[in-house]
Amino acid sequence: MEGANGCGIHVVSQRMVRPLTPPPATMMNGNGCHRRKEEVEVIHLTPWDLRLISIDYIQKGILLPKPPSDGDNDLVNALESSFARALRLFYPFAGRLASEERAGDGTVSVFLRCTGEGAEFVHAVAPEVAVADIVSSLYTPPVVWDFYL
Repeated sequence: MEGANGCGIHVVSQRMVRPLTPPPATMMNGNGCHRRKEEVEVIHLTPWDLRLISIDYIQKGILLPKPPSDGDNDLVNALESSFARALRLFYPFAGRLASEERAGDGTVSVFLRCTGEGAEFVHAVAPEVAVADIVSSLYTPPVVWDFYL
């Protein structure tokens, strides 16, 4: 992938990261004991959420200076492990958007299914760009958008 200002971005690896352990999905049964839920949790979206769906989906990134060459894999593995632990706490981010048309009135319901399928983890590099080039800029440089293509 080539940046808008001639800076090449290279995707080193790309994979799905699942939550480290399943989310705490327990419910109380009739005798006061906890048991696992059989069904997937569903979170219905608010009207504000629905308005934002048509704009663009949210993508987040971490901008780090280049680590020593021998520590590159260690750093990426540590970040992936931390991401998996964070997804356990913020498990809706590891789910999927779904929609369902209601019979009869033709309306569509959009919701988040907390399936735990995971979130995409991409390791990319831009050898010709320094962190200072991005953080010192008054406006977001085009190379930043290239990371999310």
